[in-house]
Amino acid sequence: MNVNRITTVLAAAAMMFTALSAGRMFGDEHQIRSMAEDISSSSQAAVFPAAAAASASAAVTVTTAQTVTTTVPTAATSASSAASAKTTTAKTTVKSVSETAESVSEAEEPVPDTPPETSSETETSATTTAPPQTTTTATTTAPPEPEREIINYTQQKAMWVSLFELERMLAGRTEYSFRTAFSELCANCRDIGINTLYVHARPTGVTFYDSSLFPWSADITGTLGARPAFDPLSIAVELAHGYGLSIHAWINPYRAPTPAEIKASPNTSIVKKWYSDPAKYPEYVTYVESTRWCWMNPGIPDVRTVIAMSAAEIVKNYEVDGIHIDDYFYPTTETGFDDETYAKYGGGLSLSQWRLRNCTLTVKAIYNAVKDVDPDLVFGIAPQGNYENNYNYMYADVALWLSQPGYCDYLAPQCYFSYEQAQKPFAETMTMWASLPRDKSVSLVIGLAPAFIWEREDFYSMNGITAYQINNCFASGAGIALFRYDSLYDPPVNDPSRAAWEIAAIKKVLEQQ
Repeated sequence: MNVNRITTVLAAAAMMFTALSAGRMFGDEHQIRSMAEDISSSSQAAVFPAAAAASASAAVTVTTAQTVTTTVPTAATSASSAASAKTTTAKTTVKSVSETAESVSEAEEPVPDTPPETSSETETSATTTAPPQTTTTATTTAPPEPEREIINYTQQKAMWVSLFELERMLAGRTEYSFRTAFSELCANCRDIGINTLYVHARPTGVTFYDSSLFPWSADITGTLGARPAFDPLSIAVELAHGYGLSIHAWINPYRAPTPAEIKASPNTSIVKKWYSDPAKYPEYVTYVESTRWCWMNPGIPDVRTVIAMSAAEIVKNYEVDGIHIDDYFYPTTETGFDDETYAKYGGGLSLSQWRLRNCTLTVKAIYNAVKDVDPDLVFGIAPQGNYENNYNYMYADVALWLSQPGYCDYLAPQCYFSYEQAQKPFAETMTMWASLPRDKSVSLVIGLAPAFIWEREDFYSMNGITAYQINNCFASGAGIALFRYDSLYDPPVNDPSRAAWEIAAIKKVLEQQ
């Protein structure tokens, strides 16, 4: 763990945490949406890029400072990743962290962003000099901070490591068993040519890391909130870097626990505080029956602030290489979710425009929080592969985030479609994403779903489908991300020969890139 490396600037952050009564709070898990949900917008009026981006971008003003990163091709840790260019940055100081998640006024007027404030660590020395006839000089110098090496690749070949993998690996609840399982995962990923891991850090409202904001997952100790004898995220970072893999902490910004879990949470939980006093905190946390979960409301400035603080907490305390979020934005299109909040903060925007803007403010706050800790850290977003669904159901302004600097470093749409899928065939959908206007600071990574091999006939019937899709992505200049590790190495269907075939095909195509 890197707790001991945190500078005194955390004292200021702690004061803010106290002011917000920030205790513990909750995140989300990653799951593949059903094909019916993925294509549901095909029969409805969609909001397309130009109109959607114009409506949302008009509400948010962004000014960013250009960050120059030196990319040095190095020998990768395996033959399969030797062609990748690895960007590593050694840090000897810890930057001053300013609070970047704005607590917006009731009028919700956008505030132009400013470049992250940094202050170099100053060297303090006290020198005592004897009379002229002597030459003895005693100098006291503060020891330098340990170096932090950030590993990121110019072309991502990523693997999602979800809540489900972590639950399996933590079942024995010993550090040794977890180290053994996660080391095997890293070795397998490196062997086939993967260079980046998206590892769930805050999935279903609990954490796999030490947090002042959220409770520990019960998957580690068997008890929600109980401090374990080891820190899974710290170990994951150590092992991933040992194998030359970049590791991004995967969080889900809005989803809170179930009502029963909130009730069982420690009293220090800010989610519990908000949920238990709706008169004082109206619509801060709302139960959405269709999802069976509670959700934090991104229309409320305090909620956005806490979400950004949670991202900053991870990158300050752990040597992860970035932060990753996926497509869980608004949980419903129903007006009852936030009608009071909209009446207070809507500012004349339509409900759809306002919700788009709220998600953009959240994204921008996370981006700023990450970059304030270190500009070389990356922030990525994995929206739905169905472009229209992002606007019609999730209120995610993906065209804006992709085309303008200052929102994310990479966008990884989950193009979980087969070549035969009627409404969203893979080749055409992937090409559409690759053709969208994209700022030079933003990389495109296409999310693929080997998990569907075991769930859909149109995937299972095509041997090596994932390898073919990887080739398509590389031809378009995009990186790739695979959902998820157990789909290949611990598949739900007892078909070892097919799993081995898919793994071999993926390895072959990744080695050629």
